[in-house]
Amino acid sequence: MPLGQISARAVRLIKRGHYPGNLIPDPSVRRRIRHPFVPDHTDLSDRNWNLISVLKKGEPCKAFMRTLFNIFALDPAPLGQIPQRQALTFTDLQIASLVQQHQMEFLTELGERFPGQTRAFNGNLLPGDPVKYVQAASDFFGLSWPDGTAARQAGSDVFSRNSKFADQTYGADARAEDAAEIEALHREALSVTLQWASSLTLSRKASMPPAKLLA
Repeated sequence: MPLGQISARAVRLIKRGHYPGNLIPDPSVRRRIRHPFVPDHTDLSDRNWNLISVLKKGEPCKAFMRTLFNIFALDPAPLGQIPQRQALTFTDLQIASLVQQHQMEFLTELGERFPGQTRAFNGNLLPGDPVKYVQAASDFFGLSWPDGTAARQAGSDVFSRNSKFADQTYGADARAEDAAEIEALHREALSVTLQWASSLTLSRKASMPPAKLLA
């Protein structure tokens, strides 16, 4: 299938609504695969890695996380259940944890409502073995790529350059080194926030440990 047709199909899928019964209604993309995709979305996104990413991107990312939190909090539940006065006391990392938890639980619920129609993968592992994940995505969406297409796509510089600065090389090793440096610099804040976030439950009735844990 030509790359243009593949892109057009992906755009059509993204633009479709996710109201009940219409998440991915086209039977041609309802392909079941197991490895390396996994069905449990709550295990996909490493909390620690997410917080490291927020710290790495700095103030613009922290502001973006608060914007997402404010948008999600407009709904009655789950984030809308948090009293506004309490929400004002949350640190940047707490806000990022709440946003991530909300998104992961929402994706998990979608997966439960549409068994076999959704898959996800651990994005932290993608840069280290892009061929496996590109091929898995192709299989899941039924793209019928010719042999070797996934390897050619994954072998391009798209997975080894900086997404924000195209002239900079940025592969899996550099990514891991940056993460280790940020983790060492913010170890205490990360540890306290992760301890707090481990008690979060948002899906149906929001519950969380008291904010004084961070005092």
